[in-house]
Amino acid sequence: MLEKGNIEPTELVQQLAARIQTANLDWENSKAWTKALKESLRDLLETKGTNITEVLYSDGDRGKHEFLLDLVVWDRSSGEGVILAVESEWSQSINDVLDDFWKLLVVKAPIKLMIFACNKKPRTFSQDAIWNKLSDCLLRYRDHVKNEHYVFMDYAPPPGRKAWWINIPANGKIDALPERNWVVEFE
Repeated sequence: MLEKGNIEPTELVQQLAARIQTANLDWENSKAWTKALKESLRDLLETKGTNITEVLYSDGDRGKHEFLLDLVVWDRSSGEGVILAVESEWSQSINDVLDDFWKLLVVKAPIKLMIFACNKKPRTFSQDAIWNKLSDCLLRYRDHVKNEHYVFMDYAPPPGRKAWWINIPANGKIDALPERNWVVEFE
């Protein structure tokens, strides 16, 4: 289980992927993917029976509503704040992914998770193409916080699934991106 206040990117990807894999989802059903993502993160991160850690996302059956992003993990263990911010975009449009990614850039959270799915139309939506665009956003952004982790999960159809993360090296605008940390055993 993930420790509530200290989320490690590789462990987050592996545990989230394992939960979603067991859901055996239809690749074309983006609503089912989004629901599975949100419920899986809730199960992994919400503190049961308390309000210390609350996963905020839209779910009419549970009376929950989104807070700024697709999903936010709010922690009250030592003050108030976001410990995980999540955006997901299933469309095959790089611009749609970038629109959602900019939301993550401006939110304060130690872990920021961007989930998308490449390879349906590899010529226009390849992993290299999306990473080049996301990298450009990261380099243009001027208000980074040192040690923020950006985690990227590409839920392409197998065998194309990959995940990686970067750690922001300094406050403010950065001149170069750190090397990507690849997550292994992600299916």
